[in-house]
Amino acid sequence: MNNNEIKEMHDIVASLGEITLLKGNISSFDQNISITLSNKNINKILTQSEIFNILKKVQDLSTCVNNINGDLLSVAAKLSNIPDLSEEPKKEPQKKDKPIRKVENKNKQLNNPIVNNVLDYLQDIIEEDDKENE
Repeated sequence: MNNNEIKEMHDIVASLGEITLLKGNISSFDQNISITLSNKNINKILTQSEIFNILKKVQDLSTCVNNINGDLLSVAAKLSNIPDLSEEPKKEPQKKDKPIRKVENKNKQLNNPIVNNVLDYLQDIIEEDDKENE
């Protein structure tokens, strides 16, 4: 990296730090606005629709800040010549050759009925998956 690239990277990192602070402030604001809007007197003034609209705007603000954060991280990755993982083709998951072990409950009379139900449920799921993989 030359001096110009180092300065650009420093600027990006500084902006990412500011965004981190902003995200913390938005989170705190979101909590405070939720508490404020749950006040009985506020509920007398605003309809539920208006309250949800305000909460949606706060979430939209948070989403925008997160999107900017992602964009800056992409710029930083390009500056440092890190390949963008979102552009790589996705590989098909490899099939496992190992058979799935069956869950067996050997001592049903000694176990809790809830545990028996969970084990039976897991056994059914495993058997269904085995049938689908065949």
